[in-house]
Amino acid sequence: MFRDFFVAGLRFPLDPVVPEILARYKVKIHQLTPNAIVQLSKFFWVVKTFVGPISIDAFCLLYELHPQGRKVRFEDEDEVFSAQSECCTFVPRRPNRTQKIERLELSYCQKNRWDDDWAQFWFYAKVGFFSAENPARVSYPLASKVQLVEHISQADFRRSSAGFRDCLDAFTAAAGVISGRDLIEQFVCADVWPLSVGWFVGPLAKVRVRVGLLFRPVHQGCTRR
Repeated sequence: MFRDFFVAGLRFPLDPVVPEILARYKVKIHQLTPNAIVQLSKFFWVVKTFVGPISIDAFCLLYELHPQGRKVRFEDEDEVFSAQSECCTFVPRRPNRTQKIERLELSYCQKNRWDDDWAQFWFYAKVGFFSAENPARVSYPLASKVQLVEHISQADFRRSSAGFRDCLDAFTAAAGVISGRDLIEQFVCADVWPLSVGWFVGPLAKVRVRVGLLFRPVHQGCTRR
């Protein structure tokens, strides 16, 4: 784990959907940048606060994994190597007419530049996830070995999967009425970290906004279980 992941919004216990999303792209958590954590947090927050379920397939439709191609040099070595960690982030998926994919994104909001030495501050963490079917069983999906990055930039998705349409509708509604900066301010002020487990949106009210006939849910607060 890198220290700045927690600056970007990572918290434990982690929502078990997060490692499932990473698995779709064949990427490990140590291969992400802090801005990847920001993108995941934005997605979880807008979908839940706009009363939608988190759908891995919807996320894969909306985002692709972008390797940043960071180069690494070692003392007394002439060869230049490609970084195998802290090198991937999520960006809006490119349009594809064949797959009927249109570009849909929240307004841009992330830190353009982290401290040059942010990757020097890291530690090991053993993070277990309890099985929903058998609470006595614990798995460690975030565990990883040092190996070459062999990610998938554009993960497959199924439009027919459970929750896909409701999740996409929630994200679409949010993208039309809220900026990336505003939604980050929302969860910071609410003292809720979207990637953590055990929080849910409080009572909702609907108000008309000046975006066609859209109705935007306005939550009265968030609660932790």
